Amino acid sequence: TASNAKCFKINPAFSASFDDFAKELVVNDASDEDQCRKVREELGFDKDHPFDIEVRDNFHQHQCDPFFTGIDHTSGNDMEALSAPPKFEMVEYTPVEYEAVEYEEEEYVTIDYEEFSKGDDLGELTETNWPDKYIPKPGLGYLP
Repeated sequence: TASNAKCFKINPAFSASFDDFAKELVVNDASDEDQCRKVREELGFDKDHPFDIEVRDNFHQHQCDPFFTGIDHTSGNDMEALSAPPKFEMVEYTPVEYEAVEYEEEEYVTIDYEEFSKGDDLGELTETNWPDKYIPKPGLGYLP
C-alpha cells in the first residue's frame, strides 16, 4: 500500500546497469542446486564449481567493476539508449596549418673545471692527515 512506501535518497554508488545485470543472479534457496548452478554459469564458472565463496567474491568484484559505471555514464542511466548502436554522421576533415615556431638560440656558458678547482687546498686524495692511531695496521685491523 502507499502508506507503507518509503522514500530513499539516491545512492551515488547505485548502478542501473549493474542492477540490470544482477537481477537474474538470485539464489532464494541455497539448497536448490538448480538456482546455484544457474548463477555459477551466469558468472562464468562451471555449473558444478565446488567453491561458492569464489563465486560470491567474483560477484562482489563485478559490483565494483568500472565497466558498469562506464555504461551508466554513456547511457545516462537510460538502458534504452544502448538498445541500438550509436549513429554517426560523416564529417569532412579540414587540415589545419600551423605557423612554425621560432626559438631564440641560447648560448650556454661553459665551466672550466680546472679553473673552478684552483685554490682547493685540501691536498691530493693520496695524502692523509689522520693521526696514526686511526690508520689501520696490516693484520691488526682498526684499533683506536
